[in-house]
Amino acid sequence: MIKNGILGFVLFCFGAGALFAQSAFSRGEELFIGNEPQEALAYLEAAAEEDPSHVKTALYLAMAYEQLGRLEDALGVYRRILPQGGGETARIAFNLGNALFNLGDPASAVLAYTQAVEADPSYAPAYLNRANSLVKTGSPGEALVDYELYLSLEPQAPQRSRIEELILFIREESSPAGDAPEDPDGELNRILE
Repeated sequence: MIKNGILGFVLFCFGAGALFAQSAFSRGEELFIGNEPQEALAYLEAAAEEDPSHVKTALYLAMAYEQLGRLEDALGVYRRILPQGGGETARIAFNLGNALFNLGDPASAVLAYTQAVEADPSYAPAYLNRANSLVKTGSPGEALVDYELYLSLEPQAPQRSRIEELILFIREESSPAGDAPEDPDGELNRILE
């Protein structure tokens, strides 16, 4: 009888903890989607603490950190959750790349965007951001391929004309041997902005 009471209490506590984590996640998700990252943060942190392997919780938490300017915290979450990303791997790697780029590390961003396109070869934004990162690292010739892939995946892209202008500039400035174009005036970066 006492064993059944203890077992019932343990099951109740376990169930209540899982219920709290789910309700913390649900409330955090609701606030995050409602564009209230500061208010969502406490709920998402509680849900992530309760279930560190819940990919969607970690993804929302990292994005909330990013929106609040806490890029180092976002990086930590993205890096922790990336190996278990499953169907969200491309999105997580893409967001990791964005955070790295925003922290001024375009070379590492290239690696993250590469993980994104390896996880999902049709994930168009990763090609665009990898191309932009390649330009920032001084590799516009390599970026050309990604710009073209992006436009083939997103033929109606709103920034199509700017990307086509950039592609034309890279081609015109490239030597016949295929070397990277000289860009002493920073024209590539002007077009990217």
